[in-house]
Amino acid sequence: MFGWFKSSRMWDMAKLEDFADVLTWLNARRRHDRAEQGIATYVRKATPILRKSVDDYERCVMELDELVGGILSHPASSQRLGPYGHGKDLLQNLQSVGQDLRQFFDDLIDRNDADLVQRWINILTESRHYVRLMTQLIGDFGNFELLLPTLPGTGEMIRRPEVQEHLSTMYRINTRNLRILELIHAVQRAWRKNPNEPCYAFFKTDFALNRDVGGMLLEYMVEADPVRIEAKRQAAIKASRRYNQYRFWRAAENLRLMANVVYLDGDQRRPFAQRKYVEADLDDVTEASVDQRRMAWALKEVLNNSLSASSLMYSTERGVWIAQPLQRHAVPDPSPAIRISVEQTTRRRGLRKQTIARMTVVDEGVGIAPEHIEHVTLWAYSPRREMFHEKARQQKLSGEQLHQEIQIGGKGIGLAYAAEVFREHGGSLTVEANPGGGTIVTCELPLPTVVRL
Repeated sequence: MFGWFKSSRMWDMAKLEDFADVLTWLNARRRHDRAEQGIATYVRKATPILRKSVDDYERCVMELDELVGGILSHPASSQRLGPYGHGKDLLQNLQSVGQDLRQFFDDLIDRNDADLVQRWINILTESRHYVRLMTQLIGDFGNFELLLPTLPGTGEMIRRPEVQEHLSTMYRINTRNLRILELIHAVQRAWRKNPNEPCYAFFKTDFALNRDVGGMLLEYMVEADPVRIEAKRQAAIKASRRYNQYRFWRAAENLRLMANVVYLDGDQRRPFAQRKYVEADLDDVTEASVDQRRMAWALKEVLNNSLSASSLMYSTERGVWIAQPLQRHAVPDPSPAIRISVEQTTRRRGLRKQTIARMTVVDEGVGIAPEHIEHVTLWAYSPRREMFHEKARQQKLSGEQLHQEIQIGGKGIGLAYAAEVFREHGGSLTVEANPGGGTIVTCELPLPTVVRL
């Protein structure tokens, strides 16, 4: 009945279909009133994968360090660690955290089956234990936002196929680890809440590209509302907890300022854009099954790049963020700086027709130099970061000052991540120059996607 479960590749977890199959199998276990048995089997198989991933990721980073000439093991790399670093350089920090993770997973593996399952249940039901594991495995150990900005922004080194292959492998290891933890955590919570309802974990079976893009624009305007921000801040203070800023707050604030967003009176404070800074033409498209969290993140990375390129955004000495339009849009009634369209179309591949959902983002921003445009979806490739490093050399900026400069953008992660997500779903992401100035980003998603539940 569960023929998939005997497949030799099921625990590779390299493709989304594998996770869809795991979820289908776990839900089948639940339908036969064997929920605990399904989870127990999964965690027994998943724990050695997580343990091995620590070694694989660390080995990948060490080989990458050799390929790029010891940049990650250079003492200067420690400036990115901040006050919470565990080593003298990035590589040593990673090895230190890796050793802790190895001991943690070895302890799990050494337990008998009953103890192993109970320990996992404790981790999943106690949020502080789950958050701690996620923080160590992804935040401290596999943090691309620490590693990638240390590498050269452009040049032959970062374009080398073996360097890109190592970075892609590191991404896949990280994403697989996250999905393993997210899947079992979501299934465990769903079963505890309502054992008779199916759980799709991080999958979204009714994803529609037009709805997600429209929701993303609304989300940015809502999250940028100063009144809501202050209310959340005060609530955090009252509850004696840390206020966590919205992840994409800079892009949201950019959109609020450039679109002259006002908030209508009432409990909901509905946002209203007084200037058509972003024009959206969103046709209805067929629903698909996707990894909802990563697909939403990929779409935001695409929009964030256009928002950043289509305005001048900077921080005052008091930390107040200001956005100004580029000169071509600094007129009383400017045309939209960014145009987003979503449509459903077909294309022919040999004798077969394929239906696709296509999102096109056209901006009239600063654009990308011709020599860089074909490389901007590579991991760690960033002309902007190279520009910042040159500024640091000329003005003798400190490590902290350079770090603040890079925070404005240019890590070399966003477009590479978005391209990888679309490729995982059988689609593609391409970047080309806009003849009128700026760039055109085209994202294509096959319908139905490669993920089926």
